[in-house]
Amino acid sequence: MGTMNAGGAGVRYCRGGLDHVLLEPPGIRVSGWLLHPTIPLSDVTIAIGGSDLGHASIEPRPDVAKLFAAIPHAGASGFRLAAELPALVHRTSELTVTCETAAGTVQYRSVLPEPVPTGPFPPPELMWRVSGNADPAVFHAVGRQAAADFVRAIDAASHGGRPAAILDWGCGSGRVTHHLVQHLPGTLITGCDIDATAISWCRNRFKGLRFECHSTLPPLPFATASFDVVLGSSVLTHLDAAHQAAWIREIHRVLKPQGRLIASTHGGFAAAFFPDLTRDLETAGIIDAIRDPTLDALCPETYYRSVFQTKQYTEKMLNPFFAMEAYTEAGLAGFQDLFTAVRLPH
Repeated sequence: MGTMNAGGAGVRYCRGGLDHVLLEPPGIRVSGWLLHPTIPLSDVTIAIGGSDLGHASIEPRPDVAKLFAAIPHAGASGFRLAAELPALVHRTSELTVTCETAAGTVQYRSVLPEPVPTGPFPPPELMWRVSGNADPAVFHAVGRQAAADFVRAIDAASHGGRPAAILDWGCGSGRVTHHLVQHLPGTLITGCDIDATAISWCRNRFKGLRFECHSTLPPLPFATASFDVVLGSSVLTHLDAAHQAAWIREIHRVLKPQGRLIASTHGGFAAAFFPDLTRDLETAGIIDAIRDPTLDALCPETYYRSVFQTKQYTEKMLNPFFAMEAYTEAGLAGFQDLFTAVRLPH
């Protein structure tokens, strides 16, 4: 699954975005940006569905420089290319932009945008609670990419097999759930969240799936050993150390023997976009005192945080309930780190 890289050899993933993708057989036009917080990028190779499209030079992007002003090379992050379209390109094909650097291979990856995202979409306030953005197109695109990243991790962990039962822990208003259903036909997918309004919306939107509301503290409303896989998309990123420990124990309970937790964290990669955090993170292992007011209407003000943690802290937090099996820096949507941990007897 990508790479086990907290700074080692192999592919390093980075942030980015597609501004424009025009498929006009027999050609394709694509433009966007990509940015690694510590590695400046130069010429890139662009591929789609594994087929090379060609090379492109990095172009100035003043808008990215303004957005990430603390990163000196942020303005040198744009790319564009017009090329012949490979055969058998589908909207589910993945576009990759790869740069070879002295520090190793850096890559941005994205599923191709859909011409018309499929709705219906949650009310703006529910989309905002998930990501701080109420744009339906962004909600759809990020959920679609995150689902693809999770499915990649599931396939790697199960060696191509598919789990029978998955829990989307912290599903919100179904941003990722919607796309998991399309990727995993035949898998029983359940969602849960502390947001009762979002759960009600999901129950009306996704007929035939189970959605449950739960408290900010365990237990979950599920029997012991109910699931093969628990997915946590941007959940641990909002829980302090004490709440992480409580929930890890509970996730262990609801997983079947040899089940897996696949979840995201804000690791060193994400922290590097906020330079003031990097030194403190390396010293402390976890920074969990930054309050996030997004869910003030749903939970105590002290509960919801913006949390950053190192890979080493995450491994320690999982012990003795889970063993780290894989860890990909920026493995979820090019920003959050993604890990797979296997359930241990306890």
